[in-house]
Amino acid sequence: MKSSLSTLAAFAFSYCAACLPAHAADLVTVSEKAVLPVSAAKTWNTIRRFDGLHQWHPAIAATELKSGKADAKGAVRVLKTADGAAVTEELLGHDDKLMTYSYRMTDTPLPVADFKSTIKVTALPSGSSVEWTSSFKAKDGVSDGDAKKMVAGFHQAGLEKLKAILK
Repeated sequence: MKSSLSTLAAFAFSYCAACLPAHAADLVTVSEKAVLPVSAAKTWNTIRRFDGLHQWHPAIAATELKSGKADAKGAVRVLKTADGAAVTEELLGHDDKLMTYSYRMTDTPLPVADFKSTIKVTALPSGSSVEWTSSFKAKDGVSDGDAKKMVAGFHQAGLEKLKAILK
């Protein structure tokens, strides 16, 4: 699996717009889940920082907080890949008690629009689970299926890295 956002974007943009079917105006939803053998508190502590995605996602080389307080509504982060692509995201909500945060993309080279995402940690009897759900529209020239595959791959890569870190 390719690990950088810009590589994924280049792949998606390389399709000829005329060759793809028109996508539906409805939002596409992707939800990926991982079960981990560690406590919910330990899992949440690993992923809770809005400005810390680079610490556990293999596609992200750096996370820069551009404005706001790291875990406060309205904070803005810029994610950078190893090859320099950048994605800007705004924190919509963060709750340590419920172990969840939501954000939206405000600027991206990726072939998605109206992108919103939520990450939630849940306690299990023998560990924890992380569910990462995103909704978005595929941009013109990109099929819903291709956009869904790209976002699912990004989520899966992050969750697989968490499994490796938290074993």
